[in-house]
Amino acid sequence: MRQWYRLALGNDDVHRSDPYIFAASQEIGITLSRRLQGSRPGVFGADLAMREVASFLAQKKISPSSLAFIFNAKGEVVAYPDESKIDHTVRDPETSALVPTTIASLKNPVLDALFERAKKLGDERMIPLQVNGRAYISDVLPIMKQFGGSDFLGVVVPVDEITGPIDAVRSETLLYSIVVLVLALPLYGTLVFFWLDRRAGRAPSLADFKGLDAEDPD
Repeated sequence: MRQWYRLALGNDDVHRSDPYIFAASQEIGITLSRRLQGSRPGVFGADLAMREVASFLAQKKISPSSLAFIFNAKGEVVAYPDESKIDHTVRDPETSALVPTTIASLKNPVLDALFERAKKLGDERMIPLQVNGRAYISDVLPIMKQFGGSDFLGVVVPVDEITGPIDAVRSETLLYSIVVLVLALPLYGTLVFFWLDRRAGRAPSLADFKGLDAEDPD
């Protein structure tokens, strides 16, 4: 009996199977299932290929190095943007269930830090991280919680990739201001020179504005 079917028979909650290999497509996926009540009780199941979930997570990037993945309370990876990181070793030939891929097996110190902090902080969502001298902001969101599930969406984003574009705009604005200032200085100097001559009762000549000596007509 498949895991997804067996889980749904226990109660009326929505259940998620562990990742396994679909018999028809030979793809890795999970099945969401729920018991059906009626004159002929049964189980309704919906398959979800991990390739589709991985593609979705890979496309929804906040910044170039940001990472979003799904994991459970035991530290097992349910979905990851790079499907090649998921262990394809079959644990149970009868059900085609796979050996769980753990966060630790990914050997990503940022994800290790996220999982450890998430366990200690409980329901706190925004989690600042400092890993190998680089600052990250992370978020852990429970999913399927309303159905009694224990899966989480984890997101980690390097802080410098968020503030970097802001700093770039600030630098470009400063550079533009400097260029405008440099271009305006000669005009400003000319206007000041003109104002001083007017105050002194002397009418400025064209040569004054050009910074040249005018010939004395006498």
